[in-house]
Amino acid sequence: MSEAFRSAIEKAGDRAQIELASKGKLGPMAFFVHADDTMKAVSLTLKKGQQKETLVRRISEKVSAEKASVVIVLTETDDEHRMVLSGATPGARASARVDFGFDKNTKTVTLWKISWLSQPVQNVFLDGIFGKTG
Repeated sequence: MSEAFRSAIEKAGDRAQIELASKGKLGPMAFFVHADDTMKAVSLTLKKGQQKETLVRRISEKVSAEKASVVIVLTETDDEHRMVLSGATPGARASARVDFGFDKNTKTVTLWKISWLSQPVQNVFLDGIFGKTG
C-alpha cells in the first residue's frame, strides 16, 4: 500500500473521529479524495424506498464526475463500537478496523483505535469503482 493511500485512509479516520465527537454517534460515510489531497465526506443513509444499488451508482458517478483518486467507505459492523474503513484507489484496496468509544455524559471520544487488516474487506460500495482493484 502506498504511503499516500495509507495517509488518505488515516485522514478519513480522523474525519470520522471528528464526526463522532461533534454528533455523538457514527454512521456509514463515504470519503472522496482528490489529486490535490482535498477530501469530501458524505453520510451514507438510505432514504425510505431508496435501494442500495442507487447509492452505489451515485458514489460511482461522484467519483467519475469529480475525478476522485481514492474512495473510502466507513461501514458498520455487528459490534456497536466498531466500524470498518475500506478504501480503493486504482490498482489497490485496503481496510482498517476502527474501535471507538464515546461518553455521552461528557460528550468525549474515549477510545479511537485504527487497526490495519491483512486482507481488504469486501464492500459493495467499492466493487468495481476503479475497475478491477487488488
